[in-house]
Amino acid sequence: MPLLVEATPPLRTLEYWLTSGVPQSPSSSEASLCNVQPLSLDTVIFPPWFLNHPSNLYAYESMDIEFECAVSGKPVPTVDWIKNGEVVIPSDYFQIVGGSNLRILGLVKSDEGFYQCVAENDAGNAQTSAQLIIPEPVLSNFHVVVYLLSLIGYELRKPPMPTYFNASFMLKVTTI
Repeated sequence: MPLLVEATPPLRTLEYWLTSGVPQSPSSSEASLCNVQPLSLDTVIFPPWFLNHPSNLYAYESMDIEFECAVSGKPVPTVDWIKNGEVVIPSDYFQIVGGSNLRILGLVKSDEGFYQCVAENDAGNAQTSAQLIIPEPVLSNFHVVVYLLSLIGYELRKPPMPTYFNASFMLKVTTI
């Protein structure tokens, strides 16, 4: 049966002597009376722990983003991503890259939400999360004016060069 060691990783070397479930040193008089066996690192397992947690992200629609989530453990943990409580199914759109990072291509508003990186192995599981916020695009005053004018039938066009006006754009009234 593997020994589950609760310790703060990473451990460079580890040697435990075990008798009746209680760690003992090999020089202990009790250990000399019991069946003491050295345990190798091959039989020790560690629950997952995060080397890198994903960060909250702000991104606009049509952008590509990547949540970074580096994890370790023994045996090597499997990683799943969950969005708002639903498992993310890898696809051309949702990609698992680098073994545990989640890349989303061409964001849409419905991608906004809470994402969890869940790591699991025989020793346990761990999870961490981040939020993706997709704000509405910010329009400049110029873009707002152009949009409003287009609603009432004005058309914006560049003036021919040279021009007698000291402006880079002029309005042309059209009838609807």
